[in-house]
Amino acid sequence: MSSTPRQALGNLAGLGVLLAIWVFYAVYFSPTQGWTFFLQLTVDGIILGSIYALIALGYSMVYGILKLLNFAHGDVAVREVEQLQDPVDERIAERDQRIDAAEDDPVDRELEEERPALGR
Repeated sequence: MSSTPRQALGNLAGLGVLLAIWVFYAVYFSPTQGWTFFLQLTVDGIILGSIYALIALGYSMVYGILKLLNFAHGDVAVREVEQLQDPVDERIAERDQRIDAAEDDPVDRELEEERPALGR
């Protein structure tokens, strides 16, 4: 299916119209209404697209060399996420311990005991 330059230009113009409609909606009719929403979506899209492009580049390099698709990239990504998750879990546990320690504060207990004497 080869397309002529005229068809390619028509497809590109159609994408441009869709992009203009999306920008108009994102700026004027979105629930958050504003350029910040539009810019945030744009940056998020660029970041996510970059990640997809890096993954695709890795697959194409491996396929170009081995002529075999190697789906081990998923295993590597899972291991990286697991390694990143451990410090996050530790920080959450430390925060929960600090909250529990603050709830058991003796000063708070004294204040609770004094409240009935204050007429509450």
